[in-house]
Amino acid sequence: MRSGDEKIFKIFTGNIFKDSAEEFDDNGNEFIIPSFQRYYTWKESKVIDLLRDIDESISAGDVSFFLGSILLLKTKNPNIHHVIDGQQRLVTLSIIMRQIIDYINKDPETNNLDDVKLANRCLIKSKEEDKIDLNKILPANLNPRINFSLKSNDGDFREIVTNRNIKNIANPPILAAFNKIHDHFYNKTHEYLKNYLHYLLHNVRIAFIRVEEEGRYANKIFETLNDRGETLTQLDLFKNFVLGYLPDDDKYNDYIMQCHEKLDYDIDKLARYFFIYSQMTNGYDGKNNGANSWYRHWKIRILEKCGKETPDIERHLQGLLHSINNDIQFYNTSISRDANLWRSMKKKAGYKDINNMIYDLKEFVISNSLMFVLVKNYNEHKSNDKAFKSLYRCIKILYLFIFRVWLIYGFTRIAKMEEIIANVAHTVNNATDLVSPSGLMEILGEKGEGTPHIGLIDNDLFISKLTTITYKNTERPREILKKIVHNEQKIDLGGRDNASEVSVEHILSRGMKHFQNNWVNNFSTVDFSDYKDRLGNMTLLREDENNNLSKDGKENFEDKKLVYGKSDFNITKEICEYESWKPENIDERQEKMAKRLCEAVSFPEWAFSKAK
Repeated sequence: MRSGDEKIFKIFTGNIFKDSAEEFDDNGNEFIIPSFQRYYTWKESKVIDLLRDIDESISAGDVSFFLGSILLLKTKNPNIHHVIDGQQRLVTLSIIMRQIIDYINKDPETNNLDDVKLANRCLIKSKEEDKIDLNKILPANLNPRINFSLKSNDGDFREIVTNRNIKNIANPPILAAFNKIHDHFYNKTHEYLKNYLHYLLHNVRIAFIRVEEEGRYANKIFETLNDRGETLTQLDLFKNFVLGYLPDDDKYNDYIMQCHEKLDYDIDKLARYFFIYSQMTNGYDGKNNGANSWYRHWKIRILEKCGKETPDIERHLQGLLHSINNDIQFYNTSISRDANLWRSMKKKAGYKDINNMIYDLKEFVISNSLMFVLVKNYNEHKSNDKAFKSLYRCIKILYLFIFRVWLIYGFTRIAKMEEIIANVAHTVNNATDLVSPSGLMEILGEKGEGTPHIGLIDNDLFISKLTTITYKNTERPREILKKIVHNEQKIDLGGRDNASEVSVEHILSRGMKHFQNNWVNNFSTVDFSDYKDRLGNMTLLREDENNNLSKDGKENFEDKKLVYGKSDFNITKEICEYESWKPENIDERQEKMAKRLCEAVSFPEWAFSKAK
């Protein structure tokens, strides 16, 4: 292992490892970003911070600015190094140099500066760089100092370094970095640009470490970084593990990159997809494979299944990557209510609520794995004339189950709920036949056995929980009231995404001042505290009605009833039948509301009927 720290221009162009002159030619260094490395992911804020930090260091007259470290792996060629860690810094520095060169070159009198030539050498590995006309598009066959094993990233970076068409850049973070750097130097004076470039080349330093070993040791180093405080994601580690075993073949890189493309180049979506796929493939034990630990769980399962024979692991991983890439179409369908499958379903009688269910289930992210598997199962059996109806009914069961649990527990018991859903998804994924609604109910009961969540399928337990529940915020009560209105009056108030049309009104006002002015005759201070957030004390109003009620200062019961009586919601009009509003009225109304909600979100009889 060799290490040290050097100026930027020497990192790119010099013999930083002091190998013999016979081994090292004067073309300088070349850096290869291996396929198992993470994508370029620096956010705009990080790029801006770097630019400003260098500005401040220049203004302060600092002799040097330390940018961090890079970890390299030695290859057989002493000029070529694999970058194990640090590609984000090297790529960002290269984009900065490219932009400064472009701005300086707009002035014919300054485009021959020694620092411009040196910066160009940092970007391009060629003995001919001094002869290149920097005011023109650079030849596409020039070799950048930094090369990516992943073709798409390599193409994006080459577009920037050779000053070609940035409209061809597909990687959003690279394009965003380019634009922020472009904006930073826009309209700056030539003196500023020259000083910045000189400081960047001669005063910014990077520490370097080169590991001598080759082979899969590089992947092990990359993985170890995660235990040393580096922010490697689970996706970084899984990609490192998989591609480290497979031959250096572009098609395996392309499988992952195609997934990235199909998810709009959103790295968070890609990581979520791989996490969901791991749950579907391996199940979930609630300890070792959550969102922050799924990689190791998956890796252990793969090695247990394949043993230690590399050929067996390779074959398994090749098939796995192919499946991951092929199945992403089903994942995209499962999280998009604009997908063709849901559009065609919505057109059929009896399926009109599919849009709201798809939206809500997407927001209930714990359902993603099972939704994905249900869509996949449907596509595998869609020739079956029962498949379309079965898919809708299975989604209805999943929606009702999660919705009922959410109404009672919110997200306070989310970890156990995720475990149940993921293990159901794992079981459904292994099914060889079309999964029926009653079959799904059986699997839910089996995987949720012994948990309070699964008990909420029972209507009596569900009602008993609702009769005493309180809600500190109005999100869940609003959905309860909307469900009752829709079930009884067929007024569609949308899903959880439609929160602006209606709002929750507290009959007993929640504010202490209003309580003291209007309600002390019917409620003690203790009663006020106990009852103001009870479900029975809440009703539904159109947003404008609620705003007018508040604006007019109507806080006593008689004034409120004048507004309630004009409502188009029966559940609100009915309050006018009460002569006064007291704790016993709230208890009575809440018990009725619990039963009415249960009727609105009951599991249909077919959910418990065996398919014939």
